Amino acid sequence: MSKILISYRRGDSADVTGRIYDRLIQQFGRTAVFKDVDSIPLGIDFRTYLDQQVAKCDVFLAVIGQNWMRSEGPRGKHRLVADSSDFVHVEVEAALKRDIPVIPVLVGGASIPPIDRLPASIQSLSYRNGIVVRPDPDFHRDMDRLIDQLVALMNGREAYQVQSQAQDTANSLGSGGEEAHAERGFLERVFHPTPSEYLKRTVIGIILMLAFIGAVFLLFPPK
Repeated sequence: MSKILISYRRGDSADVTGRIYDRLIQQFGRTAVFKDVDSIPLGIDFRTYLDQQVAKCDVFLAVIGQNWMRSEGPRGKHRLVADSSDFVHVEVEAALKRDIPVIPVLVGGASIPPIDRLPASIQSLSYRNGIVVRPDPDFHRDMDRLIDQLVALMNGREAYQVQSQAQDTANSLGSGGEEAHAERGFLERVFHPTPSEYLKRTVIGIILMLAFIGAVFLLFPPK
């Protein structure tokens, strides 16, 4: 089963992300959709946990609102730029390194951040093709478009995985088949020789027999 990971900021897009999540689990099921902040167990290093979850997903949705870039940390600095351990920074960087589909989902009138405003490790996010999800009355129509794209991506990925597994199995069987074929060929040559091989064996047998008789006469000459 392919998995979808939704990355978002609570202070930026919690409400609309909840609606997006509800539509996605209706389509794909609850076990196929991971909403990062709500799923992290207590007492766990969130950096390691998020990296593990990104490693399991097949499609990454980055929900970006108007305050996605402007969210500030305790010292008043922008989290995304100033803090490499920021939740969103960790997730996006891990997803881009894996080279899986990373889809910016633009909400609240936001646009894809310009490359010069992003940290170097996630600047390629600016080049990922995104989708706009507008509020009602357009929300469900936009979500239908997003779901159609996700279905196509996930079906294609699963088909590729099945094909790869089938090819690996075929290669494994092919390797064993070649060995079995070689063994059968050897046995065929031993027990069912061709006429030329039969003649060769007969000549060799006569030579060996004459050599044996000669050796006997040398060792035990007739009196």
